[in-house]
Amino acid sequence: MKVIDQAISKKYALYNGDSAEVMQFLQDNSMDYSIFSPPFEDLYTYSDSPRDLGNCRSTEEFYQQFTFIVKELYRIMKPGRLVSIHCMDLPTTKNNDGFIGLKDFPGILIKLFQECGFYYHSRVTIWKDPVVAMQRTKALFFQSVRAGKSGRNTARRKPSPPPIPPAPARSAGRPAALRPALPSG
Repeated sequence: MKVIDQAISKKYALYNGDSAEVMQFLQDNSMDYSIFSPPFEDLYTYSDSPRDLGNCRSTEEFYQQFTFIVKELYRIMKPGRLVSIHCMDLPTTKNNDGFIGLKDFPGILIKLFQECGFYYHSRVTIWKDPVVAMQRTKALFFQSVRAGKSGRNTARRKPSPPPIPPAPARSAGRPAALRPALPSG
């Protein structure tokens, strides 16, 4: 496993490395919580590495590769635990998308995680300074800045196994209809 840096204690383990590589070495159902901000399709260039999700040649390639990450997350998350993802609506372009507007990136990720077995759990809005966002993305977010859009943290939950139903109460051989009602309160 290629790990750039790591910190391991009795309560947690943090790994800095390529998530596609690191997750393959983690045990099934071993992670209590995951929080991250994925590459936003081709919006940001994080590195010049062809392995970087931000450098995919197409939207389809991005989601194909990101699906691998989601399936690995499902494998390593403990049942009932959360995965939180910081993401936001993405601008569309006439050249790539056929129209100028916004793409519901959080909604696309929610659907992708559901297709891999997660339940959609919650959404938290994180307000951003639109001027800073515009400067960071070199005005690519004009549509979202003008509309006052914000980032979002969306959470997914790995399903827990269904609880074992309690055994039916035994009565003294009388049918339920004949059992006395118990006082309430």
